[in-house]
Order: sequence, then C-alpha cells, then structure tokens
Amino acid sequence: TDNFRAWDGVVESIHQATLSSQTSGRVAELLVDVNDVVTQGAVLARLSNVEQISGQRRSQAALRAAQALLTEAEADYRRMSEMLSKRLIASAQYDQSLAKRNAASAQLDAAQADLRESTQQLSYTTIRAPYAGVISERHVQVGETLAPGQVIFSMNSPSQLRVRVDLPQAEAIALQKTQAAH
Repeated sequence: TDNFRAWDGVVESIHQATLSSQTSGRVAELLVDVNDVVTQGAVLARLSNVEQISGQRRSQAALRAAQALLTEAEADYRRMSEMLSKRLIASAQYDQSLAKRNAASAQLDAAQADLRESTQQLSYTTIRAPYAGVISERHVQVGETLAPGQVIFSMNSPSQLRVRVDLPQAEAIALQKTQAAH
C-alpha cells in the first residue's frame, strides 16, 4: 500500500452557532448547561423582561389611541365629504378633514410598527435553540446583565460532521488530480 498516507485531522460539526443576546436584560434563568442535548426551538435561557413588557404595553396603548383617533377622523371626513357634496362647507374644511384622516392613518401605521417592534423585543428575552444539538459552552451566569450582542451559549449539531485536515502542498496537489481519499 504505497499510496497510504496518514494525516492528523479534527472532526467538527458542520452546524455551529454562537447564541447572543438581541436585547439588554439580566439573565433570569439558565435552563441548560454544557454538554446538554437540546431540541430545535427548546428554551435555553430567559432574560428579565420587565422593560420589554412595559414597552409592549405602552405600544398597545398607543395603538388603541391611534385606532380611536382614526375612527374619529374617518367619521369627520365622511361628514365633511357629504357636506361638501351638498355645498354646505368650503372645500378648505373638507381638505382639512382629509388631511386629519391621512395623518391619523399614518399615526396608526406607526403605532402598529411600534407594537411589532416591542413584541419582537419581548421575544428576544427568551433564548431558543436554532436547531437540535449540544451546548458546547455557556458564557454567562444567572444574574448577569447582558448588552445586545453579548454571547450567551455556543452550540453545535453532531448530526452532520466533517473532518478538517491540513495537508502538505505536495499531497494536496496529488489529491486534486484523483479527487478522492478514504
């Protein structure tokens, strides 16, 4: 077996992830530790969410206010439109009611966007596994305050592995010609 060569290599997971905080908060709960096997979507940690819940409630209140404002502006606009068709008001009054309706509609759109964002921020306080795998590192402790982007866990999936080998240049050229190695 003249063609036999041995090289040192490293077996590694194809899927590796570093899970980071996407919002600020204090680590309230760590549900897994190093070497724990987790399923996709499993809750790994929870951050305190008082600020995020308050933000969501403020957004919900602003949305209700914007909806009420639009309902009122819409009713006023319909009245003004009807009055204009009967020539009971000047077109300037109609234009003003149209502008108020459009502004109220824009305010409602903004309130809906704020609610979506605050709901997203709240969801960031629950850290979930992006895929089934194994926790390889835990970078935080319960009670620690996190900033956005701070690493919480590292994990990998042993279901798909690869071998990484550093080859001498001459060996690499020989393998390029055959395109196979066992």
